[in-house]
Parts: sequence; structure tokens; C-alpha cells
Amino acid sequence: MAALDTRYLTEEGPVAILKTSEGYISIALHPGEAPMSVYSFVSLAKGNYYNSSIFHTVVPHVFVQAGNREEKKSDLRTRVEHKLGETYKERSEVSPTRGDVMLVNFGLDKREYQFLITAAEHLPELRGKYPRLGTVISGMDVVEKIAKSESNVLAVSIARIEKILIK
Repeated sequence: MAALDTRYLTEEGPVAILKTSEGYISIALHPGEAPMSVYSFVSLAKGNYYNSSIFHTVVPHVFVQAGNREEKKSDLRTRVEHKLGETYKERSEVSPTRGDVMLVNFGLDKREYQFLITAAEHLPELRGKYPRLGTVISGMDVVEKIAKSESNVLAVSIARIEKILIK
């Protein structure tokens, strides 16, 4: 088994650039807050795991959620799971605010590696639920475009992640 690549686990983490069908979203990752969750996200992004994923859950004006909802078990995902153990225990103790990116993890046996990007100014109901991966540093207009809806019901977006680049 390959050694854990910890080059990005510094106070100043990498930047994830999401190329979506609606435009670009740049995210400053925060490995100091949730190192193993950031490692999961970076490893999966570099392995093209999120490519062609849709923003499958949109709570209008609150958040957009993406990632691979399907139960496909890729070799990459399996390798990441074996290396990380119980990363689902990482949690953010601050309430997410507009532009925060959270890893949505449903437990050790249900690793789906989805993530959400908040569009609301303050979401205290998510405090302590998920680890914060990072913060949007550009492209919030793209997030808002995806999160914009005339209704207040749960929606599925046609917006798609084409690729995630890690710099």
C-alpha cells in the first residue's frame, strides 16, 4: 500500500477549482480543520471521482450538494476508505456560513463522499454535523446561480461538475 501523501497538509492548503457546467468555483481547502476529510476530497478529485457528477440536491438559497450519489464502488474510493479509517468522526464546531464547503458523510459504512456548498448567510442547524473542507474564494455567483430557484422545495439541478483541479 502506498504511503499517505501529506504534502498538502499545511496551514495553507491547496485550492480546488471546480469546472462546472455553470462556470468555475474556486475553494480554498482547510486541512488544518479536517485533515483526513480534506485528504479524502483531494484524493478523490485527483482520481476524477467527481467528474460528471450533478448537483443532485439543491435547497433553494440554502445549499447545493454534489458528489457521486450512486453506490458504485470504484477501486479509488475503496483505497481511500482503507487508508482513512474513521474520517466520518471529523466535525466542524462552527456554524457554516455562506461559501463554506462541507464533506457530507453518512457514516463509516455509507461513505458516499458528497459535499455541499452553503448559499445561506448562516446555517446553525448544520453545526457539528459535517467537517468543513474549505471556503469558496471565487465563483460564489456560480453557487448562487445553481442554488437559485423560484420555489422553496427540494430540487435537483441539471448543473454538473465537469472536473475538479487541485492546485
